[in-house]
Amino acid sequence: MKAKVIILSSFIFTILKAETHYVPEDFPSIQYAIDASTNSDTIIVSTGVYFENINFNGKSIIVTSRYIIDNDPLIAGSTIIDAQGIASGVTFSSGEGQESVIAGFTIQNGIGNNEDPDGNGSFYTYGGGIYCEDSSPLIKDCIIKNNTANQGGGAGIFCYNASPVFEGCYIFDNQTDDVGGGFYARTGSSPEFYDCTFLNNTAEFGGGCYIRNESSPILSSVIFNQNTANNSGGAIAIKDDVSLIATQVVIVDNEAEGLGGGLYVNDASPEFSFCLIADNFSGAGGGAYIRDPSTVVMTNTTVANNSAGSY
Repeated sequence: MKAKVIILSSFIFTILKAETHYVPEDFPSIQYAIDASTNSDTIIVSTGVYFENINFNGKSIIVTSRYIIDNDPLIAGSTIIDAQGIASGVTFSSGEGQESVIAGFTIQNGIGNNEDPDGNGSFYTYGGGIYCEDSSPLIKDCIIKNNTANQGGGAGIFCYNASPVFEGCYIFDNQTDDVGGGFYARTGSSPEFYDCTFLNNTAEFGGGCYIRNESSPILSSVIFNQNTANNSGGAIAIKDDVSLIATQVVIVDNEAEGLGGGLYVNDASPEFSFCLIADNFSGAGGGAYIRDPSTVVMTNTTVANNSAGSY
């Protein structure tokens, strides 16, 4: 509790000491305010629906709704960035660090950016809600919902060689016909999630999240509930030398038509402590399906009341 108070106090102090711009009072859109800002500025956005796709363009700024000023978390639900079915809702792709902050918004109706992060000439659609490449921003108290990213992945969030921090976020009702309904990370990404919820996200692989390619995510006090994979990994799918650290994670009532209703592990080394994996369903491995070569450590973790329909 003390650590959270310190973080919140620091966040408020940063807002108060920075030059502040208001939307729509000073600028008609959030992106106009970002374009006019310099490092250390703060943008405070009034409630309403903003039909736009915003890009931080490498700036170390805070973009927040009035929830932090008015001390009302419900304001995040009524301060909306609506991507209008055009690209990603929010983009971080210019080396942003944790001094780049977005807080207290609903981010919805994004379809992802058409990108080639590998630089191999193949473009796919990634990150319907948030696209994050080579960046490590802070995303705080945001609702990320009703986004898609077909033929690519990461309907809610996509990370490539990126290490963003998510605090108090609610990621739900995102869907893709590829991987990572709520979240997709790869290529050395180290995202961190604290006090977040993944609810009712859908993908072919990794309904809640899909993580691969030597990534090292941290999940702490995170809930995965009612996520669905049409193939494998109803809640979480990890592979290709991923080192996941999961503490106080609840994986309940998720479903995969193929393997791993709760958890699918393939050539990865996750560590679970004080976790619950229960009431999940799949064709095989109702709670967890683990493939060689994988090393899974579970400490003070309960795996119970899961069901496998075929095997």
